[in-house]
Amino acid sequence: MGYSLKVLVLGLLSTCLQGVQCDPLKYKMNAPTAVTVPEGLCVIIPCNFTYDPDDASSTSTLYGYWYKEESSDKLPAVATNDGTKSIEDYAQNRFTLSDEVAHGNSLHQRSQKSDGQKYYFRMEKERSAKFSYKTVQPSVNVINLENPEIIFWGDLQAGQPVNITCTAPGSCSLKPPHIFWKFTPRKSTPRSSEMQSNGSQVYISMLDFMPSKTDNGKELTCSVTYGGGASPVSKERTVLLNIRYAPLIQQIQVTHGNDSVKNYTAPSQIVVEKGDSVVLRCMAEGNPPANVTWAKESANLTTDKVLKLSSVKMQDVGEYKCHAQNSEGSDTMSFQLSIAYRPRPCKQKRPHCWRDDSGFQCNCSICSSPMPRIQWLVDGETLEGNTTKGYKQVTTWIEMDVGTSTLRLTGNWDGDHHLVCSGTNAKGEYPIMFFLFSSAESNWSQSTINAVVAVLAVFAIVVLIVAIVLISKKCQRKSMTDLESHKKLRTPHSEISPSGQGFNTIDLNKEAGNYVPKEPEKAEESADIVSNDPEELHYASITFSVPNQMPEPTSEEPQTEYAEIKR
Repeated sequence: MGYSLKVLVLGLLSTCLQGVQCDPLKYKMNAPTAVTVPEGLCVIIPCNFTYDPDDASSTSTLYGYWYKEESSDKLPAVATNDGTKSIEDYAQNRFTLSDEVAHGNSLHQRSQKSDGQKYYFRMEKERSAKFSYKTVQPSVNVINLENPEIIFWGDLQAGQPVNITCTAPGSCSLKPPHIFWKFTPRKSTPRSSEMQSNGSQVYISMLDFMPSKTDNGKELTCSVTYGGGASPVSKERTVLLNIRYAPLIQQIQVTHGNDSVKNYTAPSQIVVEKGDSVVLRCMAEGNPPANVTWAKESANLTTDKVLKLSSVKMQDVGEYKCHAQNSEGSDTMSFQLSIAYRPRPCKQKRPHCWRDDSGFQCNCSICSSPMPRIQWLVDGETLEGNTTKGYKQVTTWIEMDVGTSTLRLTGNWDGDHHLVCSGTNAKGEYPIMFFLFSSAESNWSQSTINAVVAVLAVFAIVVLIVAIVLISKKCQRKSMTDLESHKKLRTPHSEISPSGQGFNTIDLNKEAGNYVPKEPEKAEESADIVSNDPEELHYASITFSVPNQMPEPTSEEPQTEYAEIKR
């Protein structure tokens, strides 16, 4: 009778038991001489054997035993279906014999390095069929288990989804391996599946991955573990993630002549000292590495990330741009390079105060590099930034080297008030002083006052025109009367000299209140005419002199503004 037997790691010699008569020609076995298995995996050894049915009872159970080459059948077996037979400790739960020994299936699970040797098979069936097939001893070769394979199904590009698979060879069908990822990137979903390839059993774990630039350079590990208990076998593969992403300029690094280093993140302005030598470095990150260029205004300066400026002068002041580019995109950072100077009033924005319906406001603008810190001193109280305290509100904004601040005062502010707007930076300080003279003479609104002023102005113009007409006519009549009088008297002194009686010189350069008119010169010849004529004509000489204009305040002098606020 013939049977088929599959074994993992066992050998066999045909031997009849001592004292037992048997026909060796009826006890035969066919099996491969050797099988190869990776450590931790399973192997099936196909094997066919025959025995003499006359030696066995048809109702008896057929038992099979696998032993190591040097082991006696009196010792524990490595695999058997005989529940009364003991098993070697190292073979527990690893060697499996088919339930149907007559079919000859023997399975070896989770091979270890120590399993690499020869094995033989023995059968027993009552009454007397007992035989060890030692002439055929299959050998088992245990080799190193390969690491799992990681495959990227697509390019690793930031923001673009990709699938990653980890593939491991199959173990025993009843004992699949455990596959897991030691590092799971953000936005990833692992899932497992089984696949047959060329008749071999493999297991696959797939990772749905959304890469980001923060994942670049990190390790991704797929680990596979076969079996459990006290002697599991594990293998793993690790890869470095190479994520492509567009460049990002992180900062501008400035090294001054004294070797001091400052880092600027997204600067709008970089201030240096005049005559200083500086080195500007454009710190850009990207994968692949970005090509960096420098430009001033629209002119290219260098194709290197380092820009050197020796002995900085006014011609170096302006807008600079750092541009970084690679195959994934580009980034640009621009800033204004300025030379440091102390605060001073801005020429384009003069300080001033004005009244509105709810109070009054004062505005001051101060230029400096670095940008100024602006503070208000209101009757001894300090205000700055964007703040509100009671009836006082300050609003400040900075644009490059121009700082502008507005002080708004609401409520009752009668009387005189002393205000100071001060700009400060590392180079010095500049104060602008305001003196506010406020009175409560009128409760009229500004629009009403403007209307009244306009009416009065029109009225004054009309009165002036009428007065001029009347005076002109009066002068003509008086001139005719004087001419007739001169003809009647026939006096040799009938004309009034410009330097004679009736001529006063007024010097408007005199201070108000100190004006004293000069005494007229005496002229005896015309005394009666001049003193007795009620319509005497007088001439006055008025001398104007233009006062010197007040000089503009220099950048080193405090500036004072005067404002009169009427209610």
